[in-house]
Amino acid sequence: MVDGWAFDSIPRDLDEAATIDGASPWQTFWMVMMPLVRPIWWWWVWLIFVGTYLTSCWRVMLQSSENYTLAVGLSLFIRASVRQPLGHLPPAR
Repeated sequence: MVDGWAFDSIPRDLDEAATIDGASPWQTFWMVMMPLVRPIWWWWVWLIFVGTYLTSCWRVMLQSSENYTLAVGLSLFIRASVRQPLGHLPPAR
């Protein structure tokens, strides 16, 4: 997703100019395209790292009920108090 959008936003003229100047496709990619796309790539790397880190932190924090946040605690409390055995449910219409 990011690579398509990022590379599509770069003007085609830069690619053509590098080719006319004698750059190979690999040199065009590394010396022309990547410097322009690098901030977007680093932003995605940062988001993936932070998301992974926070996911692992939440797992550690929520292993005991003492560490539940208010929203998680209320959600679990409401789910526990609203559950009914299947035998007491009215038939579906």
